[in-house]
Amino acid sequence: MKRRLVLGIAALVASGTASSENLSIISTGYQFVIERKSGRIESCGIHISAALQGPDSGVIGFQGSINSMYMAGRTPAIVAKAVLVAPEADGIVHVPLYGAAYQGEDVDTFNLKQMDGESQSRMIVAFMDENPDEFMLLPIGAGDGYRVFLTTDPEKRDLTFKLPPIFDIEGGKKVMSDFLACDTSASTGWISDMEEQIKAMGPE
Repeated sequence: MKRRLVLGIAALVASGTASSENLSIISTGYQFVIERKSGRIESCGIHISAALQGPDSGVIGFQGSINSMYMAGRTPAIVAKAVLVAPEADGIVHVPLYGAAYQGEDVDTFNLKQMDGESQSRMIVAFMDENPDEFMLLPIGAGDGYRVFLTTDPEKRDLTFKLPPIFDIEGGKKVMSDFLACDTSASTGWISDMEEQIKAMGPE
């Protein structure tokens, strides 16, 4: 645990988040999401929404998710997403993110691949074969509540906040239970598909 904490702090310093501004959470919600294609489960996810007290005394919104992906013919992966929105005179605008990270008690995303997503979001990916620890532990980390780090300007200011444990939120236990059941079903289906493909290839 101490080694992971040290590595996490080192990663924050390296990425410029050591001076992150801590935001207060006004409200938080967790929701189970599932995606199917041609009758098979391709994605199971925990969606996160939070209203935050912004650095300029305004309210800003965070939308995130931790998704297990089991697409046919592809390596299973965990995809974590992060989106930040803020109110303006004409409505809600997306705040550009240059980086994002989730940190739990036993797992973090500091060293995982990340890329630009839709609507100025960030996507963080852990592949089953390349990042087995993160692949296994990232979804479970919601049980303890993640600390989220968002880079809105790499040269000026970074933001951070601590999400409450999913089990402390009303309906959170069911969200986690539904996710775990979905993930078990999806992974079983993916393994079955792989076995069928291997059988179809026949003996060498």
